[in-house]
Parts: sequence; structure tokens; C-alpha cells
Amino acid sequence: MLSADNHCQRWAPPSCSHDFVVISDSTEFLYKTTDYRPPQFERNLLWNDSTVHVKWPMQDQLQWAVKDAVGKPLADPEMFT
Repeated sequence: MLSADNHCQRWAPPSCSHDFVVISDSTEFLYKTTDYRPPQFERNLLWNDSTVHVKWPMQDQLQWAVKDAVGKPLADPEMFT
């Protein structure tokens, strides 16, 4: 749990899938990155992929960003050649 009081941070290694849920009325979330990643190279994992087993709190009340709502299942990766 991240909060203004505990000053904790969350680290996600480069190219690692990561998500978060906001449970307050207002949130400020900043990314610190090791490199710039052009948007055309972003890939999104489907938020409710059953093979990943994420237990989202308040699932019936969640609102998703458009790019998160149209993510791909982990079993259906986009391949680059």
C-alpha cells in the first residue's frame, strides 16, 4: 500500500508488466524510468487475464483506462521479427 504518509515506492523492472488501483478520491502517481519508451512500443496485459491471478479490490467499481480495457491475454503475445 502506497501513501503520502509512508513515502513508499514501487519498483517495476524494465519491461515488466505492472498495474495499480487507486482507492482514494484523488491520487498523484509519478513514473521514474530508466529510459524513454515510445508509446508505439507499449504493450498491455489484459487486466483480468485469468492466468495471472490478480485479485483486484472493489472489482465491480473499477474504471479502466482505454488502453487497459483492450489489453491482450498473456497467452496471446505480440511477436516481433
